[in-house]
Amino acid sequence: MMKNILLLLLIMCFSVFALFCGGGTDTSFKSVVLVLPTAQAANFALSSGDGPGQPYLELPLLIFSSYKETRIGVKPEWRGGGKEDFCAIKKEEGSETSLDSEIEVIAEASCFYTIIKTEEKPAGKKFFTGLLKIRIKSSGQEGWIWASAIKYVE
Repeated sequence: MMKNILLLLLIMCFSVFALFCGGGTDTSFKSVVLVLPTAQAANFALSSGDGPGQPYLELPLLIFSSYKETRIGVKPEWRGGGKEDFCAIKKEEGSETSLDSEIEVIAEASCFYTIIKTEEKPAGKKFFTGLLKIRIKSSGQEGWIWASAIKYVE
């Protein structure tokens, strides 16, 4: 009985510690601006190389009303790959926005990789960047945008 109480207290202490000390970064009070988004292709990002052989590609400045979570193989398992969590978006469902838009970040997607599918390339292109949910202050429009399109300013 005493062991159970001590175990319960220990679990509660760890839970409180994790709640107040761990977790993600709070972005709700930081000023942000939009920048032209870029990202590495997912297969380059997962390779062990670095430097000029790791190009960053320009991405469209679009806002998406939603995304779907999916697991996608990036490299064969025999090469140390396997499946990764991706946010899946469709380019045709995105709406353009201006770099001058005054925005705030309101949420963060759970994925570090994004696949964007197009009519020309239904299989999609995979990138090493997640998504952030923003609100455009002037219109109230909310949507998901490339994490690399957000720049935090002091």
